[in-house]
Amino acid sequence: MPQQPPRLASQQLVQGHLTFGALISYWRGRSRLSGNQMTAIASWGLGERSWLDSAVISRIENGRQARGCSLKNLLAFDAANAAIHLWQTKGAQACWGRYGPHTVWGVRDEWLSEAIWLPVPDQPQHPLEFSDFAEVLVGRTELPYLGTVSLGDGDAEAMSNRLSDLLNGLLTSSGLGPREGLKALLLAYPTKDPDRQSRLMAL
Repeated sequence: MPQQPPRLASQQLVQGHLTFGALISYWRGRSRLSGNQMTAIASWGLGERSWLDSAVISRIENGRQARGCSLKNLLAFDAANAAIHLWQTKGAQACWGRYGPHTVWGVRDEWLSEAIWLPVPDQPQHPLEFSDFAEVLVGRTELPYLGTVSLGDGDAEAMSNRLSDLLNGLLTSSGLGPREGLKALLLAYPTKDPDRQSRLMAL
């Protein structure tokens, strides 16, 4: 089977910006962090006001090359990822010793406890660092936990609505009422994560 020719650098950059945008969207979505919350955590990790803001994060998530992610932004994402990782693996005292009090930057305990940090694919105990973020941005690294398609808020909402309609149809055709249907659904999709359970019940 003939080998595929290597992608041009320009093609890598285009794909890299899209992948990086999907990565940040995935990270914020799984962490349930707003742009302002992510910015506050990055500022705490940097020890100075971050170059991020909600508008910059939105442009990055949309995969825009023009006015997209800069080296300063990579430093900010690296700082946020490192801070969340240290909080969850070493605890608050270790974070205070390295970064100082997080409350000065408006960061709350629950943001750090409930967020996820992004791991290095072949070293899952280590967080992505500046060089890793840069490799993703220029299209030289693919992350196994990240899909190739980036969904916008509208796409995610439409998929959620379709899933809700599908589940309602299945339960109705089974002749189950709302309560019985919900119990059957939870049994079919067992999870001990209370947050996932509450989201499933809401759906």
